[in-house]
Amino acid sequence: MDTRNCTRTISGGFLPWAYRVCGPAVGAWLKGARGWALEKVAIWQQRQRYRAYLAAMGERELRDVGLCRTDAEREANRAFWRPPAIDEASRGRTPWT
Repeated sequence: MDTRNCTRTISGGFLPWAYRVCGPAVGAWLKGARGWALEKVAIWQQRQRYRAYLAAMGERELRDVGLCRTDAEREANRAFWRPPAIDEASRGRTPWT
């Protein structure tokens, strides 16, 4: 392997190197995969934030949204990468991802 190539790869980043070596199709795929990963991280952060809000809600607020404490605790304790267990669509609400 050429040392100049390694230096250029490290300083220039992986995506430009992929375009040069593998062509635009692979580079475009990597760009799409990076976008997908960033979108997933944003969704996970949103789930974590909503579940923290849910855990902090009082009995009255839970009644207002139509949940009992058991359902709220179950949802709040779910891992951030797991989708919501509460079926919002069947209750006529927009799901929060």
